[in-house]
Amino acid sequence: IQDWCAELSESDLREPLEYRSVKGLFFRKPLGSVVLHFFLHQVHHRGQATTLLSQEGVDFGATDLVEIIPNMPGDSAL
Repeated sequence: IQDWCAELSESDLREPLEYRSVKGLFFRKPLGSVVLHFFLHQVHHRGQATTLLSQEGVDFGATDLVEIIPNMPGDSAL
């Protein structure tokens, strides 16, 4: 996924993606919107997995932005 994303350009993301559903319905959507949905849908499934693990008592660690992404050096005053 990372390699594929690294090759995408802004103009690629404006191009249409054409496909047919399993029911044979035709769709034509902007690739950028489809890629955005792809990443957001992964978040949805990670949330489902996290919920199931939590229900089984599994400690999966920190998931909050504040805890897992370090601050950048610089002025901390807003």
